[in-house]
Amino acid sequence: MYSVHAMLTLSRAKLQQNMQLTTDIKKLVFSTVHQTHIQKDFMIHLQQLARTTALQLRMLNQLLIFRQVQSSQISGLHLYRAVFSSYLHLSTTIQ
Repeated sequence: MYSVHAMLTLSRAKLQQNMQLTTDIKKLVFSTVHQTHIQKDFMIHLQQLARTTALQLRMLNQLLIFRQVQSSQISGLHLYRAVFSSYLHLSTTIQ
């Protein structure tokens, strides 16, 4: 049979072990939540970058169309279709 002193020492050691485990779990949860926020912010920045890139591509496409018009390689009807199509893509990209 254990003495009272031995049981208290054992209980104290178990309590300290549980407290350390609780502290480690709290740190892990905080770290996970922090990483989740960082990942969410990163995804938002990636989405903004994708929108900006799509917008820049549409603008370059329009510039190429106008250059083709200047060099008379495209008819008026084709120009209207190309600009209107580009405008539709641009408006859906911004949203």
